[in-house]
Amino acid sequence: MKENGFQKSSQLLGHFVKRLEKIANKYGKNIAGWDEILEEKNLDPNTIVYAWRSINKGFESARRAQPTVMMPGAYCYFDMKQSLAERGHNWAGIVTLEKAYSFVPHNSDSLKIDDFKYVIGVQGALWTELLQKPENFIDYQLFPRMLAIAEVGWTSAKNKNYNEFYKILEEKHYSRMFEMGIAFRIPYPTAKFENNKISVSSNGNNSLITRYTIDGTEPNSYSPIYNGEIYTDNPFKFKFRNFYKDQIKSISVGVSNVEYVFQKPSTSIISSIKDNEKFSFKNLTDYNFNSYSRSIGRVVGGDYLIYMFDNPVDSKKITIDSGIPNIDFYYITDGFVLFISYF
Repeated sequence: MKENGFQKSSQLLGHFVKRLEKIANKYGKNIAGWDEILEEKNLDPNTIVYAWRSINKGFESARRAQPTVMMPGAYCYFDMKQSLAERGHNWAGIVTLEKAYSFVPHNSDSLKIDDFKYVIGVQGALWTELLQKPENFIDYQLFPRMLAIAEVGWTSAKNKNYNEFYKILEEKHYSRMFEMGIAFRIPYPTAKFENNKISVSSNGNNSLITRYTIDGTEPNSYSPIYNGEIYTDNPFKFKFRNFYKDQIKSISVGVSNVEYVFQKPSTSIISSIKDNEKFSFKNLTDYNFNSYSRSIGRVVGGDYLIYMFDNPVDSKKITIDSGIPNIDFYYITDGFVLFISYF
């Protein structure tokens, strides 16, 4: 930095990019890079920018006459969750099928017509760190969102109609993907309890069948089919799941509008692991299932967490989870739980 008179680290990135351009151009090639390369204000006119951080980064690139591939995470990253209940990352938000379809890479409010030609395409992205489970999760994350992004790429905004797209998806593309052996995602049902009866909506057309269990186990292709309201005074252990041809299945869900009552005993944490102020141990005692504690470094053999209960607790079951909620990532793979009573 001193040699080149640089005052900030972003100038190093620009310096590096210009060196890469020079090397590539020597061999008749051009480079492509994530939108961070826009930090360099004098990019080669043939350098392609992949705009992933936001739509505005893509617009900035196009306004600067750089060939631009639009792939903002909030619309095009297929490792994002498809709902709060499903597995996946959420740093770019929830990327539903409808949201992916709503993406407009050419926006006349942000780009001049002459700039449109610099948006050379759109792209979906799927990162692999979450694909180890469940089975066929890559298909589940890609399809049918990939179909939505394809339409974004080849259909003008004025001709897009999500309801029409979804109708064709259910009536034609489901069967096509099924015959191709693609384990695509289907919507999960919604179950509500009122006046001692459970009512269920499949959230799809009649190609989907909803099956259920009454004991908290996961519904399978042999479980009873939901054919109408279920009368009960105990909705807490019901689970529902959609099936397509009894092979493609949704996630399973419980009744959405009942309150599941559990104990919330006052407790504190003692640990050999250094507390992380951003993801504090306090998150382990707040009974918020969306919060979590995260260690600063890797845990090692001999590290421990001790839950100290202020008063005796009578409980049939205590569950201790590791990993970020709904992701099963950064989890502890080897350890044991020891219970000691001082009362």
